Amino acid sequence: MSLRSWKQEFYPVTAKKLERSGASEEALVEHSLRKWLGLRPAALRKHDVLFWHSEVTADSWSSHSSGLYIDAASCALCARHLRDASDPARCNTCPLYRALGCRPCDVETPEGNSPYGAGIAANNPEPMINALRAAKRVAKRLDREHRETEAWASKGDTA
Repeated sequence: MSLRSWKQEFYPVTAKKLERSGASEEALVEHSLRKWLGLRPAALRKHDVLFWHSEVTADSWSSHSSGLYIDAASCALCARHLRDASDPARCNTCPLYRALGCRPCDVETPEGNSPYGAGIAANNPEPMINALRAAKRVAKRLDREHRETEAWASKGDTA
């Protein structure tokens, strides 16, 4: 097993490519969830890769050119929803933002935790996995509302 096999299983298409395909919100969440499931220790061991300083890599001494950084650039949700990082409302249309009670995934709560922070700082993907599962429910609702709006609009076009 290798970094290549890890990517084939957990990150087979780039976030940007998936977003550009017009994928549904649910598909974007699934893409992100799949990536984060690949950060579980058993998945990393299976492919003989490490999660080191926010990068999935073949070894800790890699050139960092062939690994995958776990950041906004590798997030399908960020590819669609992230605006200027300095904007307080930078991702307010994101299903994950909504699932977290209108908070970006990288912003700590008053208790001092964030799903992204736990994954990166503590190598603990579980908070993000749980948050993405909640976001999937939000995404399904958003996709349904989008389909209903399109259907309503198309009926208006033919009337």
